[in-house]
Amino acid sequence: MRARKERPGRRERRPIEDQTPAAGCGDHDRRQRRGRTVRPTVPRRTPWLADHTVDGTVIVPGTALVDMAIRAGDEAGHSVLDELVIQTPLVLDRPTTVQVTVGPTEPDGHRPVTIHTRHDNNDWTEHATGTPSPNTRTHPPHPTTGHPPKHNRSTSPTSTNA
Repeated sequence: MRARKERPGRRERRPIEDQTPAAGCGDHDRRQRRGRTVRPTVPRRTPWLADHTVDGTVIVPGTALVDMAIRAGDEAGHSVLDELVIQTPLVLDRPTTVQVTVGPTEPDGHRPVTIHTRHDNNDWTEHATGTPSPNTRTHPPHPTTGHPPKHNRSTSPTSTNA
């Protein structure tokens, strides 16, 4: 069997390594008295993450923080992320522990979520805070205007050409 020739511009396929449960949220059963903590794990060699660099330093994209917050909220029964405010970029320049914590339910039905990291055993750094809520929203119905609209006038294709 002959080996296929690589064509210029052809993308290299890389298998996705399934090293962590759904969305990278391992250890999601670690409960706290007033909330829930999730410690996502990121495989060391993640191609999409290695491509997100600034001056050679890997910075976790904001969409990954959104994904972590949604996943943690979903694990706590609050699958809608109403807001996520990113305060500090999450830089991966050395081994990092990431902690996503979902707090207790507030009177308005929301649960606060925070994303922190730390290197070695140093202090925790807060990167993002958000507010997930339960998925109880109903979408407003579409307008029930007739089709075509009342004030519509028909034209022929030939009359619109100048």
